[in-house]
Amino acid sequence: MVQLFALAWIVVGGISLTAYLIRQENKFAAGVVALVGLILAVPFVREWTRRKNEGFYVKTTGNAEGGDVIYDEGGKSLTFYFDRGARRIYVPSDHNWDASMPEWARGRKIEILERISKRMGREWGFEEKI
Repeated sequence: MVQLFALAWIVVGGISLTAYLIRQENKFAAGVVALVGLILAVPFVREWTRRKNEGFYVKTTGNAEGGDVIYDEGGKSLTFYFDRGARRIYVPSDHNWDASMPEWARGRKIEILERISKRMGREWGFEEKI
């Protein structure tokens, strides 16, 4: 309910702002708002396009000490724990990978870890847990 209320306020605010900016004396302000909107939209569109083209994305959740690395591929996801201080992502051993991973991820450990490494940065390493 709160989200619906917030969305309603955003829509009403957007309509009000648009009505204000289309008046003749506000053309400069309209241009500034359009430019700022474009500058803010470009990174979101770029990331959306990259995710669509590559078919996967990697995100992290957690705090300063550690958390989870989430690998998502077409709505199917895998979650791994990471230690930020050690710059380590903990993954199952080769044997446990195929035994514990969902069907779509079995036999693809190297590919998936390379994709995670590409997004996280080469300074991050993987450590197999038993």
